[in-house]
Amino acid sequence: MTSIGIYQSYWGRVGGGQRYIAVVAELLARKHEVEIVHHQDGFDPARVEEPMRVDLSQVKFRYVPRRDRPNWTGGPIRRLQQEREWCRDISEPYDLFIDSSDNVPFFCHARRGVLLTHFPLVSFSQFHSNGNSRWGIKSLLARVYHRIEWRQRFATYQHTIVNSRFTQRWAKKYWGVDSSIVYPPLRDGLTPAADKRPRILTIGAFYAAQHKKHEVTLNAFRQLCDSGVTGWDYVLMGACGKTPDDLAYVDRLKKLASGYPVRILTDVSGAELKELIEESSILWHAMGYGVNPEQDPGLMEHFGMVATEALAAGTIPIVFNGGGLPEIVVDTRNGYLWSTPEQLVSVTRRIIDDVELRQRIRQQAVQSSRQFSNEAFERRLSDALHPFLST
Repeated sequence: MTSIGIYQSYWGRVGGGQRYIAVVAELLARKHEVEIVHHQDGFDPARVEEPMRVDLSQVKFRYVPRRDRPNWTGGPIRRLQQEREWCRDISEPYDLFIDSSDNVPFFCHARRGVLLTHFPLVSFSQFHSNGNSRWGIKSLLARVYHRIEWRQRFATYQHTIVNSRFTQRWAKKYWGVDSSIVYPPLRDGLTPAADKRPRILTIGAFYAAQHKKHEVTLNAFRQLCDSGVTGWDYVLMGACGKTPDDLAYVDRLKKLASGYPVRILTDVSGAELKELIEESSILWHAMGYGVNPEQDPGLMEHFGMVATEALAAGTIPIVFNGGGLPEIVVDTRNGYLWSTPEQLVSVTRRIIDDVELRQRIRQQAVQSSRQFSNEAFERRLSDALHPFLST
């Protein structure tokens, strides 16, 4: 039996990245000792189990205080020692340490290390642009040192797992690592409702800085209504942040929706979310619209778990053509890709007006969802982690 520590710096929220880790922990805990290491003081597993539809009863949790990376002092040898020792206690107790943060990882001090990243948010140049080279050597030597430190840091992890080809490309470009793809798993039991409702659904957290582009889809729905579409409603749902900026963001969305058949739902239960996905006819997703993917790839949708769940529920995904979403949706076969709001409105109107087309795409969506089943996820995860686990 292997002792496994899984670290995620933002653990405690309810979202796709957190659910991915929860399912990994749940599966590994069947045969191994698993502990999620996190910074959420007072964390209660019950807060995430129901909305994420996971069982964490066999998983332990270890709280450690959050520690910002200091500005190191001394020469290059001293700095390398400091960098190696920083947060050593997070990884050291385990046979296998899985770092699931999207920032540059700590040095791993477990016997074996695996990176599991949803997207590499920080590149080499960004990480080493903070002016920490204070021992007075020339910039050329500083760059040489940074490269050595970078290689040694990532060498403490023997493998990297990513969630999509899109992330795989940027993990190679930003971090210089090769990786294997393990697509995130579907929720259990998603099936199309017998009586689909004339409803469009968007699922995405209401955080002011998360760039889910709710305003884009809200305006598109207003255009549909103004063009004569009646009998359809629009539901936006997701976890809501508690900061003043987050709450103000939700208020702006509610004002934009005023006078239209729109509901904005925050922090719904897992059962309610499942029902919404299964009963809705169409899923809209807009993250990535208006973003230059070469300049700001972190603002794209890195995979898009909600799109796979829509497929399984026979809810036709109409999603932005960028990031990891084209790996899920094959245009005109199991859903639609759009690049402009005008295309979003046009395609949606076609689906609304053509019942036979809607039924055909729905059937193909359900069939294509099988590649993202829990069985497929377990198989890919087992293949990726098998060399690092003892049974």
